[in-house]
Amino acid sequence: MITKEELDVELRARGKQLSEADFDARIKRIDIDNNGNIDFYEFLVAMAEILEKLATALQQAFNLWDTNGDGMISLKEYRKFRKNLSDQAIETLFAKIDLNKDGYISSDEFVEGTLSRFTKSL
Repeated sequence: MITKEELDVELRARGKQLSEADFDARIKRIDIDNNGNIDFYEFLVAMAEILEKLATALQQAFNLWDTNGDGMISLKEYRKFRKNLSDQAIETLFAKIDLNKDGYISSDEFVEGTLSRFTKSL
C-alpha cells in the first residue's frame, strides 16, 4: 500500500512537481475506494491505463515512420527520421531494433526497441 504522502515524496524525488490541485486530482482518479491510499489493485489499474496510452502512442509513432503503410519500417524509411545521425549510426541502430534480421522493423520490434531504450534510461 502506498500512502498519498509516500507518493508525493517519490514523485518529487523523480523531479515531478505537481500543484496540490493536480496531485489531488490524480490521487482521486487512482484511489478507487477513496481511503487515501493506493493499494496494489489500484496501482495495477493505474499502470494499465498508462500502458494503454503508451501502446497507442507507440502505434501512432510506428505508423508515422511506416511512410508507405506496408506495416514494416525499411532502412530507407528509418533514415528519414534519423537525419541527425551518421549513416553508420543509423545502420547500427536499425540492426539492433531489427531483431529477426529480415531487413525491416515490425511493429513489435519497434515497440520492443523503443521500450528497451526507455527502460535503460530509468
